[in-house]
Amino acid sequence: MPIYEYRCTRCDHCFEALVWSSTEECSLKCPECDCGEIEKMLSLFSRSCSSKDSSISNCSTGTGGFS
Repeated sequence: MPIYEYRCTRCDHCFEALVWSSTEECSLKCPECDCGEIEKMLSLFSRSCSSKDSSISNCSTGTGGFS
């Protein structure tokens, strides 16, 4: 499911929303102040793996995130 992070430009509240289309995104409002002036935030994802998982060869070693 596409979960995006947004920030309200009026009250600076950050929130997540499930958005399936650009039409839905246009109708989003801040859940705190009901303002429609929001911006999509750039979010990062992380993936964890264990040393037992032999199918993943590029796991981070914990020294900066890249191997």
